[in-house]
Amino acid sequence: FVVTDATPEGTRRLTAVVPPTITRANGGVALDGRVLISAARPGASSTNPELWITNGTDAGTTLVRDIHPTAGSSPFGMMRVGRRVFFVADDGVTGAELWQTDGTTAGTALVRDIQPPSSTATVRVLGAIGDRAIFATLISPGANGYKRDNGAPAKFTTPTGTFRIEWKHRSTTMSPDPERRSYFLAEVPWTQFFHMPFAFHAAYWHDRFGEPKSGGCVNLSPRDAQWLLGWTSPSVPPGSR
Repeated sequence: FVVTDATPEGTRRLTAVVPPTITRANGGVALDGRVLISAARPGASSTNPELWITNGTDAGTTLVRDIHPTAGSSPFGMMRVGRRVFFVADDGVTGAELWQTDGTTAGTALVRDIQPPSSTATVRVLGAIGDRAIFATLISPGANGYKRDNGAPAKFTTPTGTFRIEWKHRSTTMSPDPERRSYFLAEVPWTQFFHMPFAFHAAYWHDRFGEPKSGGCVNLSPRDAQWLLGWTSPSVPPGSR
């Protein structure tokens, strides 16, 4: 880690901790005049980082909490929301789950074991609306991925941007390409169209592996798709599909 005031004289290494070698670890989130980082003790394995906080000096760099004492909790996905920072960490018991901290040991705790008992949750990063934390999770886009800035979107390229929900269904038939039978899927659960014919929906089990099946929609796990449908507005009336 390097601390700098943007001058050669004010640039130096922080030696109290060492950077992690795992690519998903991160930090650099400001909190009350200090910065939260994912780091390891000098001499310890850099593949097993924990949550630290620093004011830019070695003396002011301290371990926030030893979440996984034997292996390191590998904190990542840090996002500040108000006076708290949310992140994902693995305590060795619950798997990689959602945690929060106010920069103190007592104020660092598991938010919820989303995927019990020891499985890793699908939480990947966090976003926020105002002071409210909003989940974001792993998804699978269309066969051609996302639209690239350097080229026109191909057929079934998942669009990016800001959209409103147009239609919502607890389940519906998806058939984006009438010429390709493999794209026809009945009773796709928790579907929300945001830019016709593209939608958020659950990806459920099927037996036609090896065939193209995505028309560019955003595929989520059933649990995440159900949560998203319930969170967005307007609500689906009880008893309707």
